[in-house]
Amino acid sequence: MNDNLYFNYNGKVYKQRINSASLAPVVVINRGFYGLSADVFAKQILGCFSPSFNSNGKVIRYKVGESLTPLDSFKVGIGPNSCVFY
Repeated sequence: MNDNLYFNYNGKVYKQRINSASLAPVVVINRGFYGLSADVFAKQILGCFSPSFNSNGKVIRYKVGESLTPLDSFKVGIGPNSCVFY
């Protein structure tokens, strides 16, 4: 996880090796999110989904490995865009 960059682009989540000599991202989640967060200690990526700014959203947790495996999801308030870990 520490040697990859995960990012949203054009309705998908991509993974790019940070030490790669060229831009060659791989699609790891076939959907986009309003925001992404990474928990490096638990090795998880959290996708913040916001269906509209009039209704509650949800956060989907993914376990980082060779691919991203969905673990669970939970409802949150309106417009979620990031998560904070401490």
